[in-house]
Amino acid sequence: MPTVRPCLDAVLAALNARAAALRITTTPGAEQVRAVHGDMANRAEVEGAAGEIAAAYGRVDVLVNNAGACIHRPALEVTEEEWKTVLDVNITGVWNGCQAFGRRMVDAGGGVIVNVGSMSGQIVNRPQWQPAYNA
Repeated sequence: MPTVRPCLDAVLAALNARAAALRITTTPGAEQVRAVHGDMANRAEVEGAAGEIAAAYGRVDVLVNNAGACIHRPALEVTEEEWKTVLDVNITGVWNGCQAFGRRMVDAGGGVIVNVGSMSGQIVNRPQWQPAYNA
């Protein structure tokens, strides 16, 4: 029977990655988590994070695209800058992650990308005011 070696290395790439990783690693039983800063809406930062992770571990096996931004206010009060932020994170960020990490997965011979969506695109969140997010 082959020896099974645990091989879970988790890397958290986020705007506040260090704070989130600290919360995770201080939870009893949690695995060690490496923090890498990255704004998913910024292609250069995503490419940098993907490169840093691939260099540290030799490859990237799984990407979970789960970044999201939401503005809680009636539609007529959402500014153009807020609208752009939501689209940049929730749509462009997914694209950036898929390209940057997917490229490395293809080069390594495979990998898995999980894009997390929201039911908010199909329902009305009342009484929450999330017009940009729901769009």
